[in-house]
Amino acid sequence: MATSKPTDTAAALKVIVFPNTTVLPLYVGETKGFFAQQNLAVERTVTPTSTFQITRLAAGEFDIAIGAFDNIVAYQEGQGAEILENPDLFAFMGVARMNLQLVVQPDIQSYADLKGKTLAVDAVSSGFVSVLRRMLELGGLGLEDYELVPVGTRRWETMKAGEHAGALMTDNFMSGDLSTGLRILDNSIDALPPYQSAVGSACRGWAAAHEDELIRFIRAYVACLDWIFDPANRDEAARILADNRDGMSAQAAANSVAQLVSGREGLTPKAALNMDAVQTVVDLRNRFGEPRKELAGPEPYLDLSYYQAAMPT
Repeated sequence: MATSKPTDTAAALKVIVFPNTTVLPLYVGETKGFFAQQNLAVERTVTPTSTFQITRLAAGEFDIAIGAFDNIVAYQEGQGAEILENPDLFAFMGVARMNLQLVVQPDIQSYADLKGKTLAVDAVSSGFVSVLRRMLELGGLGLEDYELVPVGTRRWETMKAGEHAGALMTDNFMSGDLSTGLRILDNSIDALPPYQSAVGSACRGWAAAHEDELIRFIRAYVACLDWIFDPANRDEAARILADNRDGMSAQAAANSVAQLVSGREGLTPKAALNMDAVQTVVDLRNRFGEPRKELAGPEPYLDLSYYQAAMPT
């Protein structure tokens, strides 16, 4: 297909993301012109932490965030790392349901070996920490048996340096393999019910004022996904990924794309939200969120009207 460039009158969208391979649709959208076809210019920023992402999104410094659905729930309920006054956050589309791997040091052979140890997390109150706590709980550990240390997006680096006994990671977040002796103790996809790890989110006030731009963004994003999921584009998708990831080999990029389109985990086809998977996020927040609250369900944190407008049946 011929690529397009945004016009001088293209709407500029500021999107903040995490440094993992679920950003592939944005790379594809820029490279293949899907955003330009919707007369959008997407400015992408990599966040150092989930706290930075959410607080800056709520402050209006960014328009759209690609990140954990858990963060949306946590900050809306005053359970995030910072208390925000009326953050007004919501999720408008699905992004990924990734397998989260509990990566540990070579001397850790069981959950029991993690007792008394430190584990690296993005933030201690949101993100995927509830997944980690539940996996540790199922492994026989109580909340008092370990310490969580917030390191933002440096989890992989701190693990390679031997600073912590374990960390919850995704394959596509790690910049290398496990040849240093690190090993995978458990996988969330095996331990837990389906879990909506990443979503597209925004502030309700911004979305209401920029309805047309958000609908066009969703439409372009879904076009990117359709292109990625087409087997005929698999090799080119891997090249685009490698071109946008410093130090990623062609083979690693091919492996990542295969994982992202595998079906059981990875990118969400058509950017659709799985309601059972988002309910799992709420269930875990009910179990581990502080201050403790009983949340009825995911609906208060969602508004699918923009998605429905972009994807008419």
